Amino acid sequence: MNEVEIMKRILGVVGAIVLGAPAVCVAQKRPAILVEDPHLAYLCPAGARRGTTVRITVGGQHLAGVEGARFSAPGLRVKQVLEYEKPMGRREFAQLRRKMESVREKMQSEEDEAARPGFRTLMRHAQEAGITIEEIRKLREFGRSRNDPKVQRNPQLEETVVLEVEVDSDAPLGRHEIRVLTADRVSNPLVLQVGSLPEVLETEPNDREPDAAACEALPVVVNGQIMPGDVDRFSFRARKGEQLMVISSARELIPHLADAVPGWFQATLALRDAEGRELSYADDYRFNPDPVMFCRLPADGEYVIEVKDAIYRGREDFVYRIAIGGLPFVSGVFPLGGRVGTRVSLDFLGKNLSSRSLVVPLAEEGARTLDITNIGGAALVHPVPFAVDTRPEHIETEPNDTGGEAGEVELPVIINGRIGHPGDRDVFSFSGTSGDRIVAEVRARRLYSPLDSVLKITDKAGRQLAINDDHEDPACGLVTHHADSRIDFTLPASGTYLVHLGDMQSHGSAAHSYRLHLGPPSPGFDLRVAPSFVNAPPGTHSPVTVYALRKDGFDGAIHIGLDGAPEGFDLSGGCIPPGVESVRMTLALPERGTEGPVRLDLEGRATIGGKEVVEPVVPSEDRMQAFFYHHLVTTGEFLVCSTATRRPRPAVRLGDRAPVRLMPGRTTEVEMQADLRWAFIMKDAVFELDKPPPGISLDETTFRRGTMTLRIRAEADAAPVVTRGNLIINASIEREFTSPRDQSKKVKRRFPVTTLPAIPCEVNGG
Repeated sequence: MNEVEIMKRILGVVGAIVLGAPAVCVAQKRPAILVEDPHLAYLCPAGARRGTTVRITVGGQHLAGVEGARFSAPGLRVKQVLEYEKPMGRREFAQLRRKMESVREKMQSEEDEAARPGFRTLMRHAQEAGITIEEIRKLREFGRSRNDPKVQRNPQLEETVVLEVEVDSDAPLGRHEIRVLTADRVSNPLVLQVGSLPEVLETEPNDREPDAAACEALPVVVNGQIMPGDVDRFSFRARKGEQLMVISSARELIPHLADAVPGWFQATLALRDAEGRELSYADDYRFNPDPVMFCRLPADGEYVIEVKDAIYRGREDFVYRIAIGGLPFVSGVFPLGGRVGTRVSLDFLGKNLSSRSLVVPLAEEGARTLDITNIGGAALVHPVPFAVDTRPEHIETEPNDTGGEAGEVELPVIINGRIGHPGDRDVFSFSGTSGDRIVAEVRARRLYSPLDSVLKITDKAGRQLAINDDHEDPACGLVTHHADSRIDFTLPASGTYLVHLGDMQSHGSAAHSYRLHLGPPSPGFDLRVAPSFVNAPPGTHSPVTVYALRKDGFDGAIHIGLDGAPEGFDLSGGCIPPGVESVRMTLALPERGTEGPVRLDLEGRATIGGKEVVEPVVPSEDRMQAFFYHHLVTTGEFLVCSTATRRPRPAVRLGDRAPVRLMPGRTTEVEMQADLRWAFIMKDAVFELDKPPPGISLDETTFRRGTMTLRIRAEADAAPVVTRGNLIINASIEREFTSPRDQSKKVKRRFPVTTLPAIPCEVNGG
């Protein structure tokens, strides 16, 4: 199509263009320095095959200047960064719209052309106004979509960058993480799966006529995206009797969406024959929102697989991967775990399994969860979790449905069992002494068993003393239905007690396995830090939040520190006081900065039962689900990057790190040392408390001879109970400018300078 034909076509839509519309996607040059943290929203495809090179489109926000990526596993690298696209911004669109209005006015004012306005006039005026044919074409395309209610602009998804990624032939299989890198920043992570099957990317349009090329040879992994109202269809030929597995990954790739209900892409699968008859349908797999479909094909011929959202939603981050073929799939395993230093024989349930047993040697290490990735040499699309613990193990023996048949166990113990059929109940007996504290906890759903447990404790006569259905485990950030049961109970008298375990819905099968932890409490804690990355100028402090997930009544102080960090890194406010669930701390970066992202390891230390306990601080992301719920989703690394800055950042240090006691109705002075080289910056800075406790305020800040004095006030009614934690104070510079809209007015803007070291404090302490 030549330029004349293009201009003829757009002539009829110029009026619609100047009325205004949202932005369109146009390619822009990448700036050298990014001023915002890059944010990843989705990958497509969200995986790759070993030994291949694949182009991955990364979608998100602030992706200008992406130079590469960091992977959590070896054997993956970015070969090159290919393309970057960003939507036209509001200001840019408004400017173009004004130009188009000007073009239209000129066309209407030319009397010689009034009777026959045409493309030559439009062409001439558009060129004079500096409007290109490509810009007008983009506006025309946008004019078509502006009235489509299904298309909604989302700035967090609009930018894209294409990466060419190489995957070595020996790269580890399974779930890994990818983060993009700019010259001085690192992004949040997303899941990238590495598999052994051939991979293809869907080809649109495939909503009416199926994509026949994608599944030409099975098995295969098909990658795609679901847009609003979209249905993706793929056709393939197969023979009668073939056992077809279709295994999807959707919610697994992006577990929590902040602005969608139920908070993830709810994929569905359907299988149809050549006449369009539905042979199989799946919208989940047990409790997992990602569907799995199995079908023994009834005849030779052509079949069609359909992928869509359950309620026909869709957008760029509705990304899926579906593995199709006669693939091995594990639907159950027994037992679900074993003891360190032993060899455990596992029995598997499932489809297309070449072997149904496996012996797993367990090393002499502490409690953890392993992933079984293959059985009999066949790689599994979904690994099978397997728990490892240090306590004695016991295998249940049937019959044990009643108190009279209860299996006797000696505490502490982990009981491996199954609710083997609908209505089944397993009962165990143990002896205890009056005042003994007993914890009974089921681990089943957290190990992908379909069991929805219910647990109760009775005396020997069967009188109920305690019962529990669901117990929330905040350490499991991917779980939204916490179906495992837990009871913490003090024995009222010495004697024999019974533990009853069943399924809340009275379901049962050979797959309904469980691990019942039974014994005295084991006080302890898990730790999380969020976010999992920090981008900050050299020499400054950046806030991070450390969460204490306390267990079995542990309520003591936990001291957080850096484990083997490079010189120049420092953590301020690194103590979680007794009884506190989370504390914001500040991490100081070296004044000379870092070269690229630096991995830091944090650890927490506490005294429990007279012994020092050390636990790692696991990096995580605070992810929102469905506008409300928050989950700490663990990641593989905690990374820190020094950002480029045009201004020197003042080095500020807190002299005394002992907690400052703030008394209600009084003002307390806190001193910090600031580098004299930057004294003039600190004198002009505005200081503000960041998320302070109620009733706490910053009165004033003075600076003299390198000493900065902060006056912190606690109101008379502040903190009716003891409040312990850290105060975070931000410093900024305020400047006055002429308003770009009204030259006669002045506007004030604040520019961040630094965050001061966290100040440990105690309000209303005795």
